[in-house]
Amino acid sequence: MGRKRLEEKELDVQPVLVDERYAAAYIGMSMSFLRRTRMEGVLKSRTPGPKFLKIGKTVRYEMAELERWIDIFLGEDSCVPVRMEPLPSKRGAGSSSGSAG
Repeated sequence: MGRKRLEEKELDVQPVLVDERYAAAYIGMSMSFLRRTRMEGVLKSRTPGPKFLKIGKTVRYEMAELERWIDIFLGEDSCVPVRMEPLPSKRGAGSSSGSAG
């Protein structure tokens, strides 16, 4: 009857271009992050998104570019500053030097 539709697993190929959903999952970020970085571009003190291709209305990401982005922003050599704040102290709650009152 009709031709059998070939799936990627049957072809045993790796995709070169991927859609937004796949790209977001691959780099461990949200789709809204990718959309925001596409719309806003590079902003001061914000992590830029990976480069993308626009084919008509379709947005695609190259796997090589996603790998490069991971190496730069999420790789072992990257240093993401973490702001550590002390936990608020609970005055008089269970402390031996607390006053009775």
